[in-house]
Amino acid sequence: MVGAGKFMFKGDDDVWADQQCVTFPWIDVERDKGKERQVVKRVKIRSMREKRFQKLDPAGGGWGMFGWHTVGPDVKVIYPIVCVLCVCCVCLCV
Repeated sequence: MVGAGKFMFKGDDDVWADQQCVTFPWIDVERDKGKERQVVKRVKIRSMREKRFQKLDPAGGGWGMFGWHTVGPDVKVIYPIVCVLCVCCVCLCV
C-alpha cells in the first residue's frame, strides 16, 4: 500500500531538512509449505516537492518492482502505466 511520511534529506547547502514524502513498498510473496505471505522487502521514498530527494530503505536491500505481488500466476500480459509523481511503473494486469 502506498504511504506517506516525513523523511530527512540533505540539501545543496549540506543542511538536513524534513521533506513530505510518498512511500512505495516493494512486496515479495514468500511461499512455504503451500502457504503464502507478503513481506515488505524495501521501500522507495520520494519527496513530494523535489524529485531529487528519493532513496531506498533499507539501503543495499533486495530489488523488486512496486506492485509485482499483485500479478497473479495466470497473468499473460502486463500493461505498464507510468506514475507522474515518481516515474515508476505501475501495472494493470489481464
